[in-house]
Amino acid sequence: MGRSLTPSDISELWTQLTMEGNALFEAGEFKPALDVYERARGVALTNVTGWSDWDDALAAIVVSHLNLSEAQARLGFVSQAAHTLCTMHGSLSRTAGDDTQQAQLRDAAGRYLGETRSAMLRFQVHYGVQPHIEHLLALGCGCVHCAGKNHGWRSGRVTLH
Repeated sequence: MGRSLTPSDISELWTQLTMEGNALFEAGEFKPALDVYERARGVALTNVTGWSDWDDALAAIVVSHLNLSEAQARLGFVSQAAHTLCTMHGSLSRTAGDDTQQAQLRDAAGRYLGETRSAMLRFQVHYGVQPHIEHLLALGCGCVHCAGKNHGWRSGRVTLH
C-alpha cells in the first residue's frame, strides 16, 4: 500500500490538476477540462482532512466545484452546472451552522458562503435563471441568520461533496 499524502503533496497534486484543467479550458477543450476538474475535486474531497488547514481544504473544494460547474455549463449541461453550484453552497451552509463540526471548519465554511453566492449570481447572469439557484438564493442562504439551517436540503451528517 502507498504512503499517505502529506499536506504539501495534496496541495501540489490538486494545483497541478487544476492548472492542467485551466489550460485545457482556455484552449476550448471543455470535455477534457471537465475530466481533469473532476479529478482535482476528487483529490480535494478525498483528502479533505489532510490539508494543512481548513481554509486550504475548503478553498480547493470550492474552486474545484466552481471550475467543474463552468466546464459543465460550457458543454451545455447548464442544469447540472447549476446543481453543482447549489450542492457546494448547501454543503457550506450546513457545515457553517453545524455545531458538531470543528470551529475552524465552521468558520472557513462561513467565509466561503459569499464566494458561492456570488458565483450563483454570476452564473444566472451568464446562463439565465435556473430554478435550483433561484430557490437557494430566495432562501437567503449565506447570511449569518440562515447559515446551517436545513432549508429542505438533505438532513443527516454533514459532508462536503
